[in-house]
Amino acid sequence: MGKKTWTLGILTMAIALATGLGGIACKRNSSSRDSNAQSGPPLPQSVPLKDLNGQTVSLDSFAGKALLINFWASWCGPCKEEMPDLQRLYDRWKDQGLVVIGISVDASLEDAKKFVEEHKFSYPIFWDGDDGPAAKAFGGIVALPTTFLYDRQGFRVRRIIGPQSLKEFEAMVRPLIEGNRAMR
Repeated sequence: MGKKTWTLGILTMAIALATGLGGIACKRNSSSRDSNAQSGPPLPQSVPLKDLNGQTVSLDSFAGKALLINFWASWCGPCKEEMPDLQRLYDRWKDQGLVVIGISVDASLEDAKKFVEEHKFSYPIFWDGDDGPAAKAFGGIVALPTTFLYDRQGFRVRRIIGPQSLKEFEAMVRPLIEGNRAMR
């Protein structure tokens, strides 16, 4: 096989893979569960998060809480669809130990800040920028929205690619809050 044919084949496969990944974010219920039933990967430690006022917070400060970490952008249609449900989820479960964290991957802090203020979201929201340190610490974000769910011990329970409804989020969160981690 000639070098040109081989290069064309690799390029075709890369385009097919990229096209396939792009479609995942548009599907509902595209979730991925971690394969180890006892515990998934631990929460990345010492990840610096910049809040919308420029203050730095570390994920370590949320130790002992169940965490739902949602990567989003103000230009992302499915993100905009899901964020009001994340606010409702936060309002309902925050007193029981759930922290909903939004991490914007908008290129501009001002775009993220304007969007949050306009929609009056009150759960903790941070800005990571385009391919920032938080996205890298979570292994890279290939589609939006991408959500990670962690138990109170700091182990990943689920990675979800694509938007979810309030009902779907509550079904995932309830076992973590009520102490029954075995949701698989």
